[in-house]
Amino acid sequence: MNRELELMDNILNEVILSESAGKIYGSILSLMKEMPDFDECAVYVMRDEALNGNPDGIISFNQDAPEVVSKSAEEGKEICGIDEIAVPVIVGEEVAGVLYARSAEPDNKKSILKTVANLAAASIKNLEIKKEMAQSEKKYRSIIENSVEGIYMSTLDGRIIEANSSLVKFFGYNSKEELKEAGIPTTYRNPEERKEFIGRILREKKVKNYEIEYRRKNGELAIGNEFAVLAENGEKVIQGIIHDVTELKKIQREVEFYNALLRHDMWNKNQVVMGYLELLSDTGLSEEQRNFVERAKLAVKNNMVLIDNVKKLFTMGQRAAEQVDVDE
Repeated sequence: MNRELELMDNILNEVILSESAGKIYGSILSLMKEMPDFDECAVYVMRDEALNGNPDGIISFNQDAPEVVSKSAEEGKEICGIDEIAVPVIVGEEVAGVLYARSAEPDNKKSILKTVANLAAASIKNLEIKKEMAQSEKKYRSIIENSVEGIYMSTLDGRIIEANSSLVKFFGYNSKEELKEAGIPTTYRNPEERKEFIGRILREKKVKNYEIEYRRKNGELAIGNEFAVLAENGEKVIQGIIHDVTELKKIQREVEFYNALLRHDMWNKNQVVMGYLELLSDTGLSEEQRNFVERAKLAVKNNMVLIDNVKKLFTMGQRAAEQVDVDE
């Protein structure tokens, strides 16, 4: 028994770290062949991909398999014959393969072969988990990379650990490497804003709808609405999402300009016109002329009501915009 355990210990890391089911079964078969009192060893597998590049003795399960192998696969338990043993390799609830060997003492060797089968099953399960993790990471990275929002992870001093293509585009750099070399602090229009941002996220652990003015690589102003959290990744790091609101802010400024123009310049001009019309009404006008003046005054009043309504709509729009949470 000690010799058999020593052989398993020698091959343990090789089996667990194998990158394919075929390599796992190949190592298991080699282990079985080295064990004392085992003859004519074989591994019967249920999946053909486990056959790739394997030595003789790795066999696809079929109707020609020995009876003990078929019975072991069907019942999901170890089966002993007069001079043979078959033990299933069970991964989850599925029989992935069957280990087979001839032995003069099958009942005495059943437990050690079962241990080997458990090692194979654990290694295959570990391989499946690694594949699932790799696929999940690939999907996660694809989502991050294809996001229209700028997404990043950085240290508190501004060293960029991860950044997606949208963030590179937002800052106007040619590559992630170029942006990483520049670092986050150099992108701030006002360095004091960076200190305020770091202070707030250290106090509150996260920030939402935090508006920051940045400088792109070419010097142009860029405005970002940021959501960020403080996280642990061996060290304190910031994980953030930057929504580009540069064009939105430009449009808002233009709307404010035209609103101010309507409210002040046009309103004042209307009042001047109304004043002249009032003065004109006090002069000796004919009935027809008075009718024209009253129509003109009505048009000016309607114009002033329209300007006042625009003012109210603008105020309501501003309040609604302030209440919008871009992170929802």
